[in-house]
Amino acid sequence: MDILCILFHTCTTRGTSLVESLSAVGENFTKLYKVLQLSATRWRNRGPRKRTNPISDFLYFLCNLFDTDTIMRLIEEYAIGVTRSGDAVFYQIDQQGRCRSGKVMKYNRETGHRIKDEAMPNRITWEHSLLKKQGVLPQEWELTQCLFGEHLLKKYPDKPVCLVEAEKTALICAALMPKCVWVAVGGKGQLGDKVEVLYGRTILAFPDSDAREKWIEKINERPYLNIQISNILEKYATPEELANGADIADVLIRWILERKSTVAPQAPEPPPAELYADNPVMQEVMRYISPEYWPEVDALIRDLDLELVSVTRIPK
Repeated sequence: MDILCILFHTCTTRGTSLVESLSAVGENFTKLYKVLQLSATRWRNRGPRKRTNPISDFLYFLCNLFDTDTIMRLIEEYAIGVTRSGDAVFYQIDQQGRCRSGKVMKYNRETGHRIKDEAMPNRITWEHSLLKKQGVLPQEWELTQCLFGEHLLKKYPDKPVCLVEAEKTALICAALMPKCVWVAVGGKGQLGDKVEVLYGRTILAFPDSDAREKWIEKINERPYLNIQISNILEKYATPEELANGADIADVLIRWILERKSTVAPQAPEPPPAELYADNPVMQEVMRYISPEYWPEVDALIRDLDLELVSVTRIPK
């Protein structure tokens, strides 16, 4: 078999971070490439010299759990965003379709846990706070929060509603149990007036293991809301999980990973060639390389501003 030598010329010195990223992502990159396309157009429109990461660390983690179609459904239904530094943005959109704000959060892409290290700047921030700093919003503007996923109540008026604490938990559960509308209050102390919008719906609440009694107290203050409390954690969480304040997502993630560890891995499916229609250099190169390498090569061409110089066949 002959060997192809593909020679590129680069117009810039950028790209170290992406090369490191590709090395770290490994086999997940091909699956992630389809997810990348959802934000790729907006990313490219920013201009080739503006560095950004269109895939959040949170989405990297989801790719360890779910197939591409499921992840795309979550992105589209919950409007999951991403910052240039790869942080996840969870937008609060009310039933009228108004975006109240977006919670910006950092996640560990390997574990899926939120980064809580106090030495890490901007572990949690809000879109409206950033807009205030930029002068887009007046300083006196105040946020009135709503449920994460609240906009789906109008879209699915007949589905039962499941109430959880964290945005991540709502998304994990929505991926596995789409017959319900999964909404999140956004924190242990956030079970307040924002749940009033659930009046008239059938509701099942899934409090974290360390917040169960507090949630029962708060729910009892609103007897006019039809809220039942699940005991799934008491049945299926391990003693260690309960001691660490586990939520339903922790149990589900454990089940998924345990099941995956017993199933032989399959080769990733290469992305469709149409995804590279806007990259003429890649259009030329892809004729010479196997499809499984297309995402990595395309990313390098874009990030390093590579130009094709020559393709030489070297006899083996």
